[in-house]
Amino acid sequence: EMIDTDTVDDDQAGTTGESIDSNGNANNAIKDAASNPSEIEKWIESVKQQNKERPSSTVYYEENMPDLQDLATRVWSEEFAEAAFKDGTMIDPDLDLTLEEYALVVCGLLGVPLYEGNIIQSLHMVMSLFLEVESADQ
Repeated sequence: EMIDTDTVDDDQAGTTGESIDSNGNANNAIKDAASNPSEIEKWIESVKQQNKERPSSTVYYEENMPDLQDLATRVWSEEFAEAAFKDGTMIDPDLDLTLEEYALVVCGLLGVPLYEGNIIQSLHMVMSLFLEVESADQ
């Protein structure tokens, strides 16, 4: 019998801590998770490791974007890098800007090109840059 893991409870999962998802795949569950924080931490670390090993998706931009490595390896002043990548204070969040204006300022400060009607792609490049810088710091 297929058991949907969204609705499985401890009695249905059995004593092994294994449940079956709707595709018939076994999923390990943490028994008595509330009193087992070390198992939760191990699970979180294993998910992080799996995500690190997963190849990134390929994104095709409609407009020319700079190379992510070139952006990430720019020489930023220490103060700017701290504000932009560490504490998120590059721009005062209390400025009277719309979300789109705020995004345009962030893209401009980081050197990410903006194209009419393609702000989403520019923001994708900004988020990819943040991830690249963050992973390089680890």
